[in-house]
Amino acid sequence: MPIKFFYTTCPVEYDGFGTETVRVAGTTKNGQTVREVSIAAEHYDWQLHRYYSGGIYLNKDLQDFRRLVVAELIVEAKDECPCCGREKAYGDAIFCGAACNAQHEAKRCLCYKGSEMERKK
Repeated sequence: MPIKFFYTTCPVEYDGFGTETVRVAGTTKNGQTVREVSIAAEHYDWQLHRYYSGGIYLNKDLQDFRRLVVAELIVEAKDECPCCGREKAYGDAIFCGAACNAQHEAKRCLCYKGSEMERKK
């Protein structure tokens, strides 16, 4: 089933069928938690209407989320890669991320030194 991603400060109680929190993506300047959520494509429009019904919450797609990070209106969450320990921004597709985490146990992650899938510089 295809999914889409969205960024919101709405509480989990606003999430409907086929919507899950992927991660905490950051924090707004006024301290609200920004969640990245995955939404089943078939429920995407309904879910967006549900989020917008709250009126006071931040609701953005990835492009707008990135603009708010660049404008320093959102502080993006950072984490360490579980296999290499490097700090990374969650939205950074250059290294680590889901593929890295999925391959961690097999030591074939994107950033594991000596791996065939070693990160391209």
